[in-house]
Amino acid sequence: MRKIVLICLCLIFSLSSFAQKDKITLVKDGKSDYVIVIPKYKRNKFAANVEKVKYATDLLQKDIYKVTGCLIPIVDDDSKPRKKEICIGYTSRGENFYLTPGFVYTGGRYRYWIEKDKLYIQGTNFNFNNNFDIYAVVDFLEKEVGIRKFSPDCEIYPQKKTLIIELGKDYPIVYIPENTYRQVRSVFTRENKDFRYWLKQHLQEDMFAEGFFVHTFEKLVPRAIYFETHPEYFSLINGKRMHDQLCLSNEDVFKIVVERLREEMKKQPEAKVWSVSQNDNFSYCSCPECQKKNEREDSPSGALIEFVNRVAREFPNKTISTLAYQYSRKAPKYIKPEKNVQIMLCTIEEDRNKTIEEASQNALRKNPNAQTFAKDIQAWGKITKNIFLWDYNVDFAYSVSPFPNFHVIKPNLKFFMDNNAFQHFQQANSEQGHEFAELKTYLISKLLWDINASQDSIINEFLQGYYGKASEFIRQYIDTLQYFGQNSKVFLDIYAPPTNYSKTFLSKDKIDIYSSIFDKAEEAVKADSVYLLRVRTARLPLWFAIMEIGKADMFGERGWYSKNAEGKFILRKYMSQMLEDFYSTCFNAKVRNLNENNLLPIEYYKSTKRFIEISVENNVAFEKKVISLPNPSPLYSEGNMSTITNGVRGDSEFKIHWLGWHGVDFSLVLDLEQVVSNKTIKLSSLYSPKSWILHPSRVECFVSKDGLEYVSVGNVEIGDIQKYEDIIKEYVFSPKDIDYRYVKFEVKGTKTLPSWHPSEGGTSWVFLDEIIVE
Repeated sequence: MRKIVLICLCLIFSLSSFAQKDKITLVKDGKSDYVIVIPKYKRNKFAANVEKVKYATDLLQKDIYKVTGCLIPIVDDDSKPRKKEICIGYTSRGENFYLTPGFVYTGGRYRYWIEKDKLYIQGTNFNFNNNFDIYAVVDFLEKEVGIRKFSPDCEIYPQKKTLIIELGKDYPIVYIPENTYRQVRSVFTRENKDFRYWLKQHLQEDMFAEGFFVHTFEKLVPRAIYFETHPEYFSLINGKRMHDQLCLSNEDVFKIVVERLREEMKKQPEAKVWSVSQNDNFSYCSCPECQKKNEREDSPSGALIEFVNRVAREFPNKTISTLAYQYSRKAPKYIKPEKNVQIMLCTIEEDRNKTIEEASQNALRKNPNAQTFAKDIQAWGKITKNIFLWDYNVDFAYSVSPFPNFHVIKPNLKFFMDNNAFQHFQQANSEQGHEFAELKTYLISKLLWDINASQDSIINEFLQGYYGKASEFIRQYIDTLQYFGQNSKVFLDIYAPPTNYSKTFLSKDKIDIYSSIFDKAEEAVKADSVYLLRVRTARLPLWFAIMEIGKADMFGERGWYSKNAEGKFILRKYMSQMLEDFYSTCFNAKVRNLNENNLLPIEYYKSTKRFIEISVENNVAFEKKVISLPNPSPLYSEGNMSTITNGVRGDSEFKIHWLGWHGVDFSLVLDLEQVVSNKTIKLSSLYSPKSWILHPSRVECFVSKDGLEYVSVGNVEIGDIQKYEDIIKEYVFSPKDIDYRYVKFEVKGTKTLPSWHPSEGGTSWVFLDEIIVE
């Protein structure tokens, strides 16, 4: 940081001939004497492509028009110079912004300044950072004109007929961002180029070759081609070759990887960064040679870095990226990455309720030898300056759920930068409807551009622009949620359901406080449909949490049902209305999904409707005993067999009201405790392939009067492929004219993940919910 500040100061002082207070009037009473000058062609290697400069010029013209109503004409720099000009990029006019001798640039920089009656706005571009003329215009429009763009659908233009630019004593304005790559994974920036440029964000394709971002071992040495004939190319695990990872000590593997990269590089000659990185699992090779390397380096990254270094030496003009992720996160003891090796370091295991430093300090107090992320990044930072930091500010499984982590965002970014991480991929809530997705995209983007910016100021300005008169209440909600969340000391996990926090920051008394705040927020903007929809969208996570916590306690104080004087279960009207409000808000706000598994709002709505239609009355299986051979896993619903006859159906969330069997066939026997006939028997299974959950391959139903002799009453074949299936599949059997007391299901599990699955061959699950006989 200090180095960059000093460079900036040197640049400012070296340009002291311009360091005077001056001002120009770009527009007066809706008219202008100025023209915007654009370079006719690229004049030097530091200039952006002409189309990028043209974009910057068009942006300046368009936005000044939206502020003043004046459309300033655009000319190229072959035209005759005029007294009053706005010069964008490296033009033939005036002084150009060249490099400071002796300073190595990896990113880019810009400046803008006034010289006599001319305004100059100019970027200097390096490597993949070729947007600095655009960034210069963006900062000029923000800082000097006062324009704000908080999201693609929330832009604020101050209205003024006269536009005076006064840069003051500190100009020329010079800025060199420390972070050379900045990406918040967000639909708002990916799908809207204008907004992406405004937030000065990158896309993966700006840096990485297409198809070579991460987890590329499978792409480089496909198991479908090599595993059957050359199992020695793959990991040795417990004495058996597995296709999960590569054997990095095998010379043929090295040759295949290098040759494959040569072929691919011919197709994308301009691409600079190519990933040679582990697949997304833990099964690294433990053959004698790989194990020897890893033991020497005191980390599984030993064999990996040695291999990647060899690859990098084959391509000195390219950068080879690899992961420091899960098993490979710890830096090697002796070997150092080559200069053209990028280390992609990931924080996936961390507690989002504590800063990286705080979590490390707590762990080290308990165990001085603890391997913390802070120790890992510090170790990597000592042996390389090429760290690509992959961080997580999101609950992937429950993106529409309260996730109070604002207090760790800036401290963590600062800590990463202090340890030589200047390339950032931030996974935050990325879609419309995800918890404060617009705010977090905006905030993290601003901090990646300038880590010294005030987080509170950024948040407050965003809230005022985005929520209008409701902003004070949204701020109150954020602060209250943050206070209770931070003080709860609970582990904030990136895959945890809201039920995990039902006794801490999502307890009933705290939920009541949040709901009261949102009631006031809605009241404040009830006359404005745009602001009202934004407030209700911000309320989605609170509604979601209430509904999910209620599902875990269906008949309790916070559940969906209450019991009336006659002992009957009655659906609470405010809960059913909440579901309707949730879905209608999702629909109106164009919410596309609710989590990384692409759970659609309509699917959630339907599965929740199914869930709350309890099967108690007329269901003779209600609360009856079921025996399973073998037993289900204790990981889900504690393996409690009463779950399958408690009258409550599961929904799309497998962690509650479902029972799971892992990689086995099994049978279920239900005792109805009475003889019945002409009843319909129902059973349901869940499909969630990203969680390794498939429907059973086959379900057959039998009935018996004495529990000894059974008669088949039907079977359903699903098969093992199951690439596209309904989330919930119901199996219905209707025995006719048969008296029976016992119901048995023979369930054939799929057992292994099919060939289309990214983790082909892994052990799959079968999840079942309510048995209903009515």
